[in-house]
Amino acid sequence: MRKVPMRILLFALIIFFVSAISFSQAPVDVSSTYRGDINEDGQVNIFDLLEMLKMLPDPGGRPERAQQIADMDDNGSVNIFDLLGLLRVLSGGEEPGAIIWGPAMGDTAVVQGITMVYILGGSFKMGTNDTQYPWLEYSRPVHTVTLSAFWMSRYEITQAQYKAVTGTNPSYFTKDENCPVEQVSWYDAVASCNKLSEAAGLEPCYDLSTWECDFTKNGFRLPTEAEWEYACRAGTTTRFYTGDSYEDIERAAWHLGLGDSTHPVGLKEANGWGLYDMHGNVWEWCNDRWTNYYTSESQTNPTGPESGTSRVIRGGSLKDSAYITQSAWRDRYYQGSRQYSIGFRVVRRESFLQH
Repeated sequence: MRKVPMRILLFALIIFFVSAISFSQAPVDVSSTYRGDINEDGQVNIFDLLEMLKMLPDPGGRPERAQQIADMDDNGSVNIFDLLGLLRVLSGGEEPGAIIWGPAMGDTAVVQGITMVYILGGSFKMGTNDTQYPWLEYSRPVHTVTLSAFWMSRYEITQAQYKAVTGTNPSYFTKDENCPVEQVSWYDAVASCNKLSEAAGLEPCYDLSTWECDFTKNGFRLPTEAEWEYACRAGTTTRFYTGDSYEDIERAAWHLGLGDSTHPVGLKEANGWGLYDMHGNVWEWCNDRWTNYYTSESQTNPTGPESGTSRVIRGGSLKDSAYITQSAWRDRYYQGSRQYSIGFRVVRRESFLQH
């Protein structure tokens, strides 16, 4: 088959798009670049396609990404035919079809041997109005929190993963390196986040002289308390992501009475995001400093108080009663403390697609 010269394709493109904007109401003003050469370098190519994709209305309120995928005909490549399809969308000729805006909910990416799950951004009701247990007063009042999308490790960081990064395994329970690492302080956890970032060629998030976190960096960090609860709930409003009853929590959590040590990660039921062991096994360090009570004001991407010597832990553990492992339950520990019941998992900011 003879190849069609690019100049003929470009001419066809010009005729098509001029006619398209002449006979339809374009939702986006692209008249100044009607040839499709958005960056005006004399070529119609993938870079023009990506720029035109940014002109489309933001789908579902999701934040604009620095890199987009626009395989309109879903053939595995982005080419001039996808550009033609996108021009039809921009001119109001058809629905977006197979435009992919980035990772889908529950997508995974493996970085340095750690499986990361994509957590779609959104709003949720943080906290609880449950008055059954006195300690739950620290989980009130219920308030609305809006979060940007992020990636979270599917499992609690295991002893094998921690050892691969730091060269040590400080855990008390060492029968199986697929069990979560424990006996790590908050300082140990964030230092290992930096080492993990460096090993992956990413930007470390923590300044180890001040212990402050730079949330604009693309490396690994601990989740904020709000990110943790949002990820744990996975859209649920019940005490546990499996329901409200004792039978429900049995499906999701290792807690007091179910053995005298930690268990390998991933053996219980996952939540709607595909995350395991958010209830029980070990408590998980959060980035936030402790505050006694929430406020009732709505918040967007909260990062917690600016001062305090205790850090938030979430999720309950093998030494805690089942009710303590519920989604809204909060506790705290001195950030230098090492306990066989406390471990961690990691997150990364939303912008990366793969590494």
